[in-house]
Amino acid sequence: HRHALGSYFLEVTNHCNLACPHCYQEPDIKSTDPSIDYLLSLINSWPDDGYPVALVGAEPTTRKDLPDLIRAINSMNKKHRNIMILTNGVYLSNYEYAEKFTEFAHVQWTVGLNHPDYQGHTVRKKQMEGIKNCVNLKLPIKNVSYTLESLEQIEYCLDEIQEFGNSI
Repeated sequence: HRHALGSYFLEVTNHCNLACPHCYQEPDIKSTDPSIDYLLSLINSWPDDGYPVALVGAEPTTRKDLPDLIRAINSMNKKHRNIMILTNGVYLSNYEYAEKFTEFAHVQWTVGLNHPDYQGHTVRKKQMEGIKNCVNLKLPIKNVSYTLESLEQIEYCLDEIQEFGNSI
């Protein structure tokens, strides 16, 4: 079913490289990712309404064949669908990895951040490097969202948003 945000959500993996306490999905690193054929069959079952598909999961970038999945979705015969990838951005800090996505014209990224106290400054540094790689590679970022443990963390996040906005 179409998600309330105007897109179809497609769970592409149960794997994750973080363990966020607030996450709705507990990572399962022993599970097998659904096959590309299975995921395409799900998309084929949706109405041909052109709504985007959001690739979600615990962390979509942990799928080793994520570029192949995007290619397969883009080559479907149905009406073209834009693709959004909901990610924590950590793997995008690897420039060579992020560069794999430059061939796709209709992919947007949604990066979910947490206050650095939540998972530490090392994770945050990688997330910010991932965002910078997206900007440098011209990978469209649809939005960046924050999860806070308390309202006391909002000032830090707002300062970070302004600082990042001034640096690009």
